[in-house]
Amino acid sequence: MGEDFTGGRFVTVSPEASRRILTEWLFLKTVADVEQRLLSEDRYTVLGLAPLLRKLFVDAEPLLQAVRRNRQQPAVGFHLNPFVPATQVEGQPGWRIALQFGRDELVGGANSPRRSPKQFMSAPVASWRGVALTVREIVKHYSNIEGGVHLGLPERDFSDVLLAIFPPLYDQVPDPVRILIPLAQVAAEGLRELRDDIVAAPFRE
Repeated sequence: MGEDFTGGRFVTVSPEASRRILTEWLFLKTVADVEQRLLSEDRYTVLGLAPLLRKLFVDAEPLLQAVRRNRQQPAVGFHLNPFVPATQVEGQPGWRIALQFGRDELVGGANSPRRSPKQFMSAPVASWRGVALTVREIVKHYSNIEGGVHLGLPERDFSDVLLAIFPPLYDQVPDPVRILIPLAQVAAEGLRELRDDIVAAPFRE
């Protein structure tokens, strides 16, 4: 049994309850971290959005899924506008023609498609040589290859390109890491109602 000496009182908490309390606390802190990082234009801070999104949506047991196991309501949905790659990119270097990223226009509103977590992660938000890149692929690249969690070896050619163009963009946010900002904005907005529900009625055994 868990032990809690808060306030000088001995309270036992079951392992199941302890895990649920920890899960909801971690969810609240993760969403708050996302929102705080959205206030910054520092590249390292923006890069740190990737592991937070990975934790929420991509890990073997995503944090959102763990929370929803015991808290099915309120429903969550993510308003992400469709990505439309440009047919021409005038006056841009070759990599920008082959590798295109969605920008702030990805952030949708009430009239935009409402996507489930799975649909959100599988939505195309960039393209490499005409092949769509999904939210999941972008999050995994910046988490696992470019240092959000750790530096890794590229498994896809688009990751090679992103690594190659990093030096000229060092410590800047214009392209392409900035795609994490609209993705995190969509995620934070979609999770807000669930976050507020936990704050208003936290689980207690």
